Amino acid sequence: MSASFSPGVIIVPNEVFTADGATISAADGSFLFGGITLGDGECGSVLSNGVFCVGDTTGSGTHITSIPIYNPSLSVRGTAIPFTPSGFWQKRCGVTSDDVSTFYASSNDATFTALVRSFSDTGTTGGTTWHLDSGGGGGPVSLALSEDGSQFFYAKYASDAAPIKKWNLGSDTTGGTLVAGVAGTSFGQDLLRLPGTNHLIVIATTAGPVFTVRKYDGTSGTLLMSYALTGVTHEASPQRLSIDLGSDGSFWVRTFNDISSATTKFWQFNSSTGSLTASFTINTSSNVGSGKVPFSCPFFAWSLGSGSPTPTFVGTEQTLELVRVRQVGLPALPGNVSQFIGRAEVQMQPGLGVPADPTVAPTISMAWSGDNAVTFGQEKALSLGRTGAYYTRAYQHTVGSKRQPAVRVSCSDDVTFVPTDLFVTREEGTG
Repeated sequence: MSASFSPGVIIVPNEVFTADGATISAADGSFLFGGITLGDGECGSVLSNGVFCVGDTTGSGTHITSIPIYNPSLSVRGTAIPFTPSGFWQKRCGVTSDDVSTFYASSNDATFTALVRSFSDTGTTGGTTWHLDSGGGGGPVSLALSEDGSQFFYAKYASDAAPIKKWNLGSDTTGGTLVAGVAGTSFGQDLLRLPGTNHLIVIATTAGPVFTVRKYDGTSGTLLMSYALTGVTHEASPQRLSIDLGSDGSFWVRTFNDISSATTKFWQFNSSTGSLTASFTINTSSNVGSGKVPFSCPFFAWSLGSGSPTPTFVGTEQTLELVRVRQVGLPALPGNVSQFIGRAEVQMQPGLGVPADPTVAPTISMAWSGDNAVTFGQEKALSLGRTGAYYTRAYQHTVGSKRQPAVRVSCSDDVTFVPTDLFVTREEGTG
Protein backbone atom coordinates (compact mmCIF):
# COMPACT_ATOMS: atom_id res chain seq x y z
CA MET A 1 0.00 0.00 0.00
CA SER A 2 1.37 3.41 -0.93
CA ALA A 3 0.90 6.34 1.41
CA SER A 4 -0.22 9.82 0.44
CA PHE A 5 -1.56 12.94 2.07
CA SER A 6 -5.01 13.06 0.54
CA PRO A 7 -8.63 13.73 1.54
CA GLY A 8 -9.66 11.57 4.48
CA VAL A 9 -6.13 11.35 5.92
CA ILE A 10 -4.19 12.71 8.90
CA ILE A 11 -0.44 12.58 8.41
CA VAL A 12 1.88 12.43 11.43
CA PRO A 13 5.63 12.95 10.94
CA ASN A 14 7.93 11.77 13.73
CA GLU A 15 9.57 14.33 15.98
CA VAL A 16 12.96 13.06 17.15
CA PHE A 17 13.45 9.32 17.27
CA THR A 18 13.48 8.37 13.58
CA ALA A 19 12.62 9.96 10.26
CA ASP A 20 9.44 7.90 10.05
CA GLY A 21 5.81 8.91 10.02
CA ALA A 22 2.33 7.48 9.58
CA THR A 23 -1.00 8.23 7.98
CA ILE A 24 -4.30 7.54 9.74
CA SER A 25 -7.95 7.89 8.81
CA ALA A 26 -9.37 11.35 9.51
CA ALA A 27 -12.79 9.77 10.01
CA ASP A 28 -12.20 7.14 12.69
CA GLY A 29 -8.48 7.05 13.47
CA SER A 30 -7.84 3.66 11.88
CA PHE A 31 -4.19 3.04 11.02
CA LEU A 32 -3.48 3.31 7.28
CA PHE A 33 0.26 3.28 6.71
CA GLY A 34 3.48 3.59 8.72
CA GLY A 35 7.18 3.83 8.16
CA ILE A 36 6.98 6.69 5.65
CA THR A 37 10.17 8.72 5.41
CA LEU A 38 9.63 12.33 6.44
CA GLY A 39 11.52 15.07 8.22
CA ASP A 40 11.63 14.61 11.98
CA GLY A 41 11.55 18.17 13.31
CA GLU A 42 8.94 19.69 15.60
CA CYS A 43 7.73 22.45 13.27
CA GLY A 44 5.83 22.42 10.00
CA SER A 45 3.13 24.07 7.96
CA VAL A 46 0.79 23.29 5.05
CA LEU A 47 -0.66 25.02 1.97
CA SER A 48 -4.28 24.75 0.89
CA ASN A 49 -3.30 22.35 -1.94
CA GLY A 50 -1.79 19.81 0.49
CA VAL A 51 1.87 20.74 -0.06
CA PHE A 52 3.51 20.72 3.38
CA CYS A 53 6.90 21.18 5.02
CA VAL A 54 8.56 19.70 8.12
CA GLY A 55 11.65 21.01 9.92
CA ASP A 56 14.33 18.31 9.83
CA THR A 57 17.00 17.73 12.47
CA THR A 58 19.00 15.67 9.96
CA GLY A 59 20.40 13.31 12.54
CA SER A 60 21.66 15.93 14.99
CA GLY A 61 18.61 15.66 17.21
CA THR A 62 19.29 19.18 18.51
CA HIS A 63 18.84 21.85 15.84
CA ILE A 64 16.88 22.06 12.61
CA THR A 65 19.24 22.24 9.67
CA SER A 66 16.79 22.09 6.74
CA ILE A 67 13.08 22.12 5.94
CA PRO A 68 12.08 19.56 3.30
CA ILE A 69 8.88 20.31 1.37
CA TYR A 70 6.56 17.47 0.28
CA ASN A 71 3.90 16.99 -2.37
CA PRO A 72 0.63 15.34 -1.25
CA SER A 73 2.08 12.12 -2.74
CA LEU A 74 4.79 12.45 -0.04
CA SER A 75 7.52 12.91 -2.65
CA VAL A 76 10.09 15.63 -1.92
CA ARG A 77 9.25 18.86 -3.75
CA GLY A 78 12.22 20.90 -2.55
CA THR A 79 14.31 21.75 0.50
CA ALA A 80 14.63 25.12 2.21
CA ILE A 81 17.51 26.33 4.38
CA PRO A 82 16.19 29.73 5.48
CA PHE A 83 18.93 30.28 8.10
CA THR A 84 22.60 29.42 8.40
CA PRO A 85 22.76 26.41 10.74
CA SER A 86 23.83 27.56 14.20
CA GLY A 87 23.12 27.12 17.88
CA PHE A 88 20.41 29.75 17.60
CA TRP A 89 18.37 27.94 14.98
CA GLN A 90 16.45 26.09 17.63
CA LYS A 91 14.64 22.81 17.26
CA ARG A 92 11.28 24.32 18.09
CA CYS A 93 11.37 27.20 15.65
CA GLY A 94 8.06 28.25 14.11
CA VAL A 95 6.85 27.74 10.56
CA THR A 96 3.68 29.16 9.01
CA SER A 97 2.33 29.84 5.50
CA ASP A 98 0.15 32.20 3.48
CA ASP A 99 -2.06 29.18 2.54
CA VAL A 100 -1.19 29.64 -1.14
CA SER A 101 2.49 29.27 -2.09
CA THR A 102 4.82 30.75 0.54
CA PHE A 103 6.12 29.52 3.90
CA TYR A 104 7.69 31.59 6.70
CA ALA A 105 10.21 30.24 9.24
CA SER A 106 11.26 31.87 12.51
CA SER A 107 14.48 31.45 14.46
CA ASN A 108 16.52 33.39 17.06
CA ASP A 109 19.73 35.36 16.74
CA ALA A 110 22.35 35.97 19.44
CA THR A 111 20.26 38.79 20.97
CA PHE A 112 17.17 36.52 20.99
CA THR A 113 15.40 38.61 18.41
CA ALA A 114 13.00 36.36 16.50
CA LEU A 115 14.18 36.37 12.90
CA VAL A 116 11.74 35.42 10.13
CA ARG A 117 12.47 34.52 6.51
CA SER A 118 10.21 33.31 3.73
CA PHE A 119 10.70 30.41 1.34
CA SER A 120 8.71 29.22 -1.66
CA ASP A 121 6.84 25.94 -2.08
CA THR A 122 9.94 24.59 -3.86
CA GLY A 123 12.43 25.77 -1.22
CA THR A 124 13.75 29.06 -2.65
CA THR A 125 14.50 31.43 0.22
CA GLY A 126 13.31 35.03 0.01
CA GLY A 127 15.69 37.97 0.31
CA THR A 128 13.96 39.73 3.24
CA THR A 129 14.63 39.10 6.93
CA TRP A 130 12.17 40.41 9.52
CA HIS A 131 13.36 41.10 13.08
CA LEU A 132 10.50 40.44 15.50
CA ASP A 133 11.11 41.61 19.06
CA SER A 134 10.24 38.58 21.19
CA GLY A 135 10.81 40.37 24.50
CA GLY A 136 14.25 39.00 25.34
CA GLY A 137 15.30 35.61 26.62
CA GLY A 138 15.66 32.34 24.76
CA GLY A 139 13.00 30.29 23.08
CA PRO A 140 11.15 30.43 19.77
CA VAL A 141 7.89 32.14 18.84
CA SER A 142 4.58 30.81 17.57
CA LEU A 143 3.89 32.50 14.23
CA ALA A 144 0.95 33.22 11.91
CA LEU A 145 0.39 35.50 8.91
CA SER A 146 -2.57 37.91 8.68
CA GLU A 147 -5.22 37.33 6.03
CA ASP A 148 -4.02 40.26 3.90
CA GLY A 149 -0.35 39.26 4.29
CA SER A 150 0.65 42.62 5.81
CA GLN A 151 1.35 41.50 9.39
CA PHE A 152 2.71 38.61 11.44
CA PHE A 153 0.96 37.52 14.61
CA TYR A 154 3.35 35.97 17.11
CA ALA A 155 3.71 34.90 20.71
CA LYS A 156 6.67 33.64 22.67
CA TYR A 157 6.11 29.91 22.95
CA ALA A 158 5.71 28.35 26.46
CA SER A 159 6.50 31.62 28.21
CA ASP A 160 4.42 32.77 31.17
CA ALA A 161 2.38 35.95 30.57
CA ALA A 162 3.64 36.30 26.99
CA PRO A 163 1.38 38.56 24.89
CA ILE A 164 0.31 37.98 21.29
CA LYS A 165 1.93 40.74 19.25
CA LYS A 166 1.77 42.06 15.67
CA TRP A 167 4.61 42.91 13.31
CA ASN A 168 4.41 44.91 10.05
CA LEU A 169 6.03 43.13 7.11
CA GLY A 170 6.34 46.19 4.88
CA SER A 171 8.31 48.35 7.33
CA ASP A 172 9.78 45.63 9.60
CA THR A 173 8.35 47.47 12.61
CA THR A 174 6.16 46.57 15.55
CA GLY A 175 2.42 46.60 15.08
CA GLY A 176 1.73 46.66 18.81
CA THR A 177 0.17 44.15 21.19
CA LEU A 178 -2.93 42.27 20.06
CA VAL A 179 -3.61 40.25 23.24
CA ALA A 180 -2.07 41.26 26.59
CA GLY A 181 -0.14 38.63 28.51
CA VAL A 182 -1.68 37.27 31.71
CA ALA A 183 0.31 35.86 34.62
CA GLY A 184 -0.12 32.12 34.92
CA THR A 185 -1.00 31.69 31.24
CA SER A 186 1.27 30.52 28.45
CA PHE A 187 0.57 29.87 24.77
CA GLY A 188 1.33 26.72 22.82
CA GLN A 189 3.61 26.02 19.89
CA ASP A 190 0.99 26.56 17.18
CA LEU A 191 -0.64 29.91 16.41
CA LEU A 192 -2.89 29.39 13.39
CA ARG A 193 -5.16 31.65 11.37
CA LEU A 194 -8.47 30.13 10.27
CA PRO A 195 -8.72 30.14 6.44
CA GLY A 196 -10.73 32.98 4.93
CA THR A 197 -10.76 34.96 8.19
CA ASN A 198 -8.47 37.03 10.38
CA HIS A 199 -9.31 34.83 13.40
CA LEU A 200 -6.49 33.14 15.30
CA ILE A 201 -6.52 29.89 17.26
CA VAL A 202 -3.94 28.98 19.90
CA ILE A 203 -3.76 26.59 22.86
CA ALA A 204 -3.52 28.32 26.24
CA THR A 205 -2.18 26.54 29.34
CA THR A 206 -3.20 27.69 32.81
CA ALA A 207 -2.65 26.28 36.31
CA GLY A 208 -3.72 22.69 36.86
CA PRO A 209 -2.70 22.34 34.11
CA VAL A 210 -5.83 23.26 32.14
CA PHE A 211 -5.67 23.33 28.34
CA THR A 212 -8.09 25.38 26.22
CA VAL A 213 -8.10 26.30 22.55
CA ARG A 214 -8.78 30.02 22.25
CA LYS A 215 -10.04 31.91 19.22
CA TYR A 216 -9.12 35.59 18.96
CA ASP A 217 -10.12 38.32 16.52
CA GLY A 218 -6.89 39.21 14.71
CA THR A 219 -7.99 42.83 14.29
CA SER A 220 -9.27 43.74 17.75
CA GLY A 221 -7.75 41.00 19.90
CA THR A 222 -11.19 40.13 21.28
CA LEU A 223 -11.51 36.62 22.71
CA LEU A 224 -14.23 35.08 20.55
CA MET A 225 -14.44 31.58 21.99
CA SER A 226 -12.69 28.95 24.15
CA TYR A 227 -12.76 25.23 23.44
CA ALA A 228 -12.14 23.06 26.51
CA LEU A 229 -9.81 20.06 26.15
CA THR A 230 -11.28 17.87 28.86
CA GLY A 231 -9.42 14.93 30.38
CA VAL A 232 -5.95 16.23 29.47
CA THR A 233 -4.04 16.24 32.73
CA HIS A 234 -0.40 16.32 31.70
CA GLU A 235 1.76 17.77 28.95
CA ALA A 236 4.14 14.98 28.02
CA SER A 237 4.53 16.70 24.65
CA PRO A 238 3.15 20.05 23.44
CA GLN A 239 -0.52 19.93 22.48
CA ARG A 240 -0.78 20.71 18.75
CA LEU A 241 -3.20 22.30 16.28
CA SER A 242 -3.93 21.71 12.59
CA ILE A 243 -6.19 23.42 10.08
CA ASP A 244 -8.54 21.00 8.30
CA LEU A 245 -7.78 21.24 4.57
CA GLY A 246 -11.05 19.46 3.76
CA SER A 247 -13.29 21.84 5.68
CA ASP A 248 -12.94 25.58 6.27
CA GLY A 249 -15.43 25.08 9.10
CA SER A 250 -13.29 22.90 11.35
CA PHE A 251 -9.84 22.41 12.85
CA TRP A 252 -8.03 19.60 14.70
CA VAL A 253 -6.22 19.32 18.03
CA ARG A 254 -3.78 16.62 19.11
CA THR A 255 -3.28 16.11 22.85
CA PHE A 256 -0.82 14.03 24.90
CA ASN A 257 -0.99 12.78 28.44
CA ASP A 258 1.84 10.95 30.20
CA ILE A 259 4.13 9.39 27.58
CA SER A 260 4.01 6.10 29.49
CA SER A 261 0.34 5.73 28.48
CA ALA A 262 1.49 5.40 24.85
CA THR A 263 -1.69 7.04 23.52
CA THR A 264 -2.60 10.27 21.79
CA LYS A 265 -6.01 11.83 21.15
CA PHE A 266 -7.21 13.70 18.08
CA TRP A 267 -10.12 16.14 18.36
CA GLN A 268 -12.06 17.84 15.56
CA PHE A 269 -13.89 21.08 16.43
CA ASN A 270 -16.37 23.22 14.52
CA SER A 271 -14.56 26.56 14.27
CA SER A 272 -17.77 28.61 14.43
CA THR A 273 -19.70 26.97 17.25
CA GLY A 274 -16.88 25.37 19.21
CA SER A 275 -18.68 22.02 19.23
CA LEU A 276 -16.71 18.79 19.17
CA THR A 277 -17.53 16.97 15.93
CA ALA A 278 -15.18 13.96 16.14
CA SER A 279 -12.50 12.45 18.38
CA PHE A 280 -10.49 9.24 18.70
CA THR A 281 -7.56 7.88 20.68
CA ILE A 282 -4.65 6.02 19.03
CA ASN A 283 -1.66 4.06 20.28
CA THR A 284 1.67 5.82 19.86
CA SER A 285 5.26 4.67 19.69
CA SER A 286 8.69 6.24 19.33
CA ASN A 287 9.26 3.73 16.53
CA VAL A 288 6.33 3.25 14.17
CA GLY A 289 4.82 -0.20 14.42
CA SER A 290 1.68 -1.93 13.26
CA GLY A 291 -1.34 0.06 14.39
CA LYS A 292 0.73 2.81 16.00
CA VAL A 293 1.52 6.37 15.04
CA PRO A 294 4.65 8.32 16.06
CA PHE A 295 4.75 10.07 19.40
CA SER A 296 5.35 13.27 17.52
CA CYS A 297 4.30 16.61 16.26
CA PRO A 298 3.29 18.51 14.18
CA PHE A 299 0.47 16.85 12.23
CA PHE A 300 -1.62 17.72 9.16
CA ALA A 301 -5.32 16.91 8.66
CA TRP A 302 -7.29 16.65 5.43
CA SER A 303 -10.75 15.30 6.19
CA LEU A 304 -13.56 14.58 3.75
CA GLY A 305 -15.40 17.69 4.88
CA SER A 306 -16.82 16.28 8.10
CA GLY A 307 -17.56 19.04 10.54
CA SER A 308 -18.68 21.45 7.85
CA PRO A 309 -22.22 22.80 8.03
CA THR A 310 -24.61 20.66 5.95
CA PRO A 311 -25.80 22.75 3.00
CA THR A 312 -29.52 23.37 2.84
CA PHE A 313 -31.11 22.39 -0.49
CA VAL A 314 -33.82 24.78 -1.60
CA GLY A 315 -35.90 24.32 -4.75
CA THR A 316 -36.72 21.46 -7.09
CA GLU A 317 -34.20 18.77 -7.96
CA GLN A 318 -33.30 18.90 -11.64
CA THR A 319 -31.11 17.03 -14.11
CA LEU A 320 -29.22 19.53 -16.26
CA GLU A 321 -26.78 19.21 -19.14
CA LEU A 322 -23.12 19.72 -18.37
CA VAL A 323 -21.89 22.36 -20.81
CA ARG A 324 -18.16 22.53 -21.58
CA VAL A 325 -16.96 25.85 -22.99
CA ARG A 326 -13.73 27.06 -24.62
CA GLN A 327 -13.21 30.72 -25.52
CA VAL A 328 -10.32 32.55 -27.17
CA GLY A 329 -9.64 35.95 -28.71
CA LEU A 330 -7.88 36.36 -32.07
CA PRO A 331 -4.84 38.68 -32.38
CA ALA A 332 -5.64 42.13 -33.76
CA LEU A 333 -4.25 43.17 -37.15
CA PRO A 334 -1.75 46.06 -37.38
CA GLY A 335 -3.50 49.33 -36.70
CA ASN A 336 -6.42 47.43 -35.18
CA VAL A 337 -8.20 47.48 -38.53
CA SER A 338 -11.22 45.27 -39.10
CA GLN A 339 -10.61 41.76 -40.42
CA PHE A 340 -12.77 39.55 -42.59
CA ILE A 341 -12.89 35.94 -41.38
CA GLY A 342 -13.73 33.65 -44.26
CA ARG A 343 -13.44 30.24 -42.56
CA ALA A 344 -12.89 28.84 -39.04
CA GLU A 345 -12.27 25.17 -38.25
CA VAL A 346 -12.04 23.52 -34.81
CA GLN A 347 -9.49 20.71 -34.65
CA MET A 348 -10.48 17.82 -32.36
CA GLN A 349 -11.16 14.08 -32.49
CA PRO A 350 -14.28 13.50 -34.63
CA GLY A 351 -16.28 10.33 -35.15
CA LEU A 352 -16.82 9.41 -31.50
CA GLY A 353 -20.61 9.60 -31.67
CA VAL A 354 -22.95 9.73 -28.71
CA PRO A 355 -22.49 6.72 -26.37
CA ALA A 356 -26.24 6.24 -25.99
CA ASP A 357 -26.75 5.99 -29.79
CA PRO A 358 -23.75 5.58 -32.16
CA THR A 359 -25.91 6.64 -35.14
CA VAL A 360 -26.34 10.14 -33.68
CA ALA A 361 -23.73 12.78 -34.49
CA PRO A 362 -22.88 15.02 -31.51
CA THR A 363 -22.57 18.74 -32.16
CA ILE A 364 -20.65 21.71 -30.87
CA SER A 365 -21.86 25.32 -30.98
CA MET A 366 -19.69 28.14 -32.34
CA ALA A 367 -20.45 31.80 -31.62
CA TRP A 368 -18.46 34.89 -32.58
CA SER A 369 -17.87 38.26 -30.94
CA GLY A 370 -16.62 41.46 -32.55
CA ASP A 371 -16.04 43.35 -29.28
CA ASN A 372 -13.42 41.16 -27.58
CA ALA A 373 -15.91 38.73 -25.98
CA VAL A 374 -18.20 41.34 -24.41
CA THR A 375 -21.16 40.18 -26.51
CA PHE A 376 -21.64 37.22 -28.87
CA GLY A 377 -23.80 36.65 -31.93
CA GLN A 378 -26.04 33.71 -32.79
CA GLU A 379 -24.60 30.23 -32.20
CA LYS A 380 -24.03 27.90 -35.15
CA ALA A 381 -24.21 24.10 -34.68
CA LEU A 382 -21.28 22.09 -36.11
CA SER A 383 -21.38 18.29 -36.45
CA LEU A 384 -18.63 16.15 -34.88
CA GLY A 385 -19.65 13.04 -36.80
CA ARG A 386 -21.43 9.87 -35.75
CA THR A 387 -19.42 6.90 -34.47
CA GLY A 388 -16.76 5.94 -37.00
CA ALA A 389 -16.99 9.16 -39.06
CA TYR A 390 -13.36 9.98 -38.43
CA TYR A 391 -12.97 12.37 -41.36
CA THR A 392 -15.68 14.80 -40.26
CA ARG A 393 -14.46 18.41 -40.04
CA ALA A 394 -16.16 20.97 -37.78
CA TYR A 395 -15.96 24.33 -39.58
CA GLN A 396 -17.90 27.48 -40.40
CA HIS A 397 -17.75 29.52 -43.61
CA THR A 398 -18.12 33.28 -43.94
CA VAL A 399 -17.92 34.30 -40.32
CA GLY A 400 -17.88 37.97 -41.31
CA SER A 401 -16.03 41.19 -40.52
CA LYS A 402 -14.77 41.76 -36.94
CA ARG A 403 -12.42 44.37 -35.45
CA GLN A 404 -11.73 42.59 -32.12
CA PRO A 405 -12.77 39.00 -32.85
CA ALA A 406 -13.25 36.28 -30.22
CA VAL A 407 -14.77 32.84 -30.62
CA ARG A 408 -16.65 30.67 -28.12
CA VAL A 409 -17.06 26.92 -28.65
CA SER A 410 -19.32 24.85 -26.40
CA CYS A 411 -20.50 21.25 -26.21
CA SER A 412 -23.27 19.68 -24.11
CA ASP A 413 -23.49 16.20 -25.62
CA ASP A 414 -22.22 13.16 -23.73
CA VAL A 415 -19.02 12.95 -25.74
CA THR A 416 -15.31 13.53 -25.20
CA PHE A 417 -14.75 17.18 -26.16
CA VAL A 418 -11.04 18.04 -26.38
CA PRO A 419 -10.37 20.83 -28.90
CA THR A 420 -6.68 21.14 -29.71
CA ASP A 421 -6.52 23.97 -32.25
CA LEU A 422 -8.46 26.58 -34.22
CA PHE A 423 -7.61 27.27 -37.87
CA VAL A 424 -8.79 30.64 -39.21
CA THR A 425 -8.64 32.14 -42.70
CA ARG A 426 -8.73 35.93 -42.47
CA GLU A 427 -7.75 39.03 -44.39
CA GLU A 428 -7.71 42.77 -43.75
CA GLY A 429 -11.18 44.23 -44.08
CA THR A 430 -12.24 47.47 -45.68
CA GLY A 431 -13.82 50.57 -44.20
